[in-house]
Amino acid sequence: MVVLLAYALLALWVIKIGREAAIDSHHGVRGRGRHALVQVAVNIGMVTGLLPVVGVTLPLLSYGGSSASQSCWALGLVMKLSVRRFAY
Repeated sequence: MVVLLAYALLALWVIKIGREAAIDSHHGVRGRGRHALVQVAVNIGMVTGLLPVVGVTLPLLSYGGSSASQSCWALGLVMKLSVRRFAY
């Protein structure tokens, strides 16, 4: 339950950053946030038995070279945008 709450807070944070970002950066943040939320939803569906099991990892928790690096890279871009939104 705590993990779901953490993902919900992360989603709300990404949505907030997307709303405050410039228009050209806004779409990138929304896309990265949407991708992470779809991965979480599919993974929860697989664990509960509502969806067939496919090879979708849980962002920031499942270990895998390309999956972990992609999740950290995307979150890093969102964090960079949140820090630099007042610089321009």
